[in-house]
Amino acid sequence: ALAPSGTAAPPVTPPRPMAPRSPLPQASLADRVAKLMADGQAALTATQLALAQQSFEKAYRLKSDPSLLYWLGKVAEAQGQSVVAADFFRRYLDSGSTATDEPTSEALRKLVSQLPPPVSEVTVAGLGGALLSVDGRLTGVLPLPRPLLLAPGPHRYRLELRGTASESDPLSIPAGRSAELHLTAGSSGSLIAVLTLNSLGILS
Repeated sequence: ALAPSGTAAPPVTPPRPMAPRSPLPQASLADRVAKLMADGQAALTATQLALAQQSFEKAYRLKSDPSLLYWLGKVAEAQGQSVVAADFFRRYLDSGSTATDEPTSEALRKLVSQLPPPVSEVTVAGLGGALLSVDGRLTGVLPLPRPLLLAPGPHRYRLELRGTASESDPLSIPAGRSAELHLTAGSSGSLIAVLTLNSLGILS
């Protein structure tokens, strides 16, 4: 409305801008890892082995906690993959993690020591920090602290680093031999795998 003649119009106060909404807090990395581990353990208990493996692998991609090697080994054991399970358990024990009590750790040591032949030990060399998968199963982060335990026969290897993945053709591992495997990323997602055989492998 117009102000009466000779009177100044009252000042107009502009509307106060709305404060921007704070984004919803994201779950911390530790919370996400803990949730995935709990999901994996529940799936393992329910014998949903594919789901358990997926949950533990997702957690490991977020944080390569040594305790996850134990749980990945438990999944492999339940899947009947005794060599894969022993490899996970051996690297878990080497890590010095205290996620399991002493009787459980002793049972794992016994399982690894009694692994029947033929088994091959393969030292893997590749780009540091890359995630290594063998036959589609997440195995660990390079450099690995000790050789992989592998069943004889053909295996495929995959490296992932900073969103880039490279995968090899099947490469056969002889029975009961130790070897060195050199992995180098090639072009168009290929992975060059060169295997050098050593003397007979000794499980220790």
